Amino acid sequence: LRDVYKRQILDGASLVTAEPQLVGAPSLGAAAMRGLLNHSHQNFSAIDAVTPGARAVCGKAMAFGPAALEELPKLLGCIGEDLELARLLHARGARVELASARAQVPQQAITLAAAFSRVTRWMLVLRAHRPGLWPFVPVLFACTLPLTVLAMALGSPVMGALAATLVTARVALAVVLGRTLSATWEWALGEVLLLAGFLATVGRRTVEWRGRTLRVLPGGRILVMAASPGGET
Repeated sequence: LRDVYKRQILDGASLVTAEPQLVGAPSLGAAAMRGLLNHSHQNFSAIDAVTPGARAVCGKAMAFGPAALEELPKLLGCIGEDLELARLLHARGARVELASARAQVPQQAITLAAAFSRVTRWMLVLRAHRPGLWPFVPVLFACTLPLTVLAMALGSPVMGALAATLVTARVALAVVLGRTLSATWEWALGEVLLLAGFLATVGRRTVEWRGRTLRVLPGGRILVMAASPGGET
């Protein structure tokens, strides 16, 4: 992966980000995170293919060119520094690219509660940095469950057929991204997790992170409210 980064930076990219491929960890929380990032529309390859404007980036797997390094000092005190960096580079016409290879990310076993806290934090960051995209999470990225339940409640053959088509398309995407049918149950768990994380951010402005309670301000700036009893979630 390092050689891939180097080649793309030398070819003129200002920032290169890799799609994380989560592996390992036999726990429900880890499976939900794999389903979300490996097999759903939150997969970085899928997001990169459909995102207009500033690119979607993974802050844990990036390589920086000169333009990106120039922008880094502006990100002090910003909770979504990866998203903000992509926005700043896009504004100056610099190239942000997805790496041509995946980043293998070994997982630790985590609980569903820990995974839920993590995704909730991501949704708060998304709302701060991409306020126009946040409302569309249940429509574009976590819509299978609510639309299927709606179709069942209405009892409409047309709605039922549309819901079945959506489920088939989502399962097909999960298989393509995961290259295995066994990924489908993890995809379903990941999509439920994403929807739950989104709903938890409605009306919420604070997040627990690294032992502190932070208030997330517009633009992703953070205000430290207090120390919290727990560690990073």
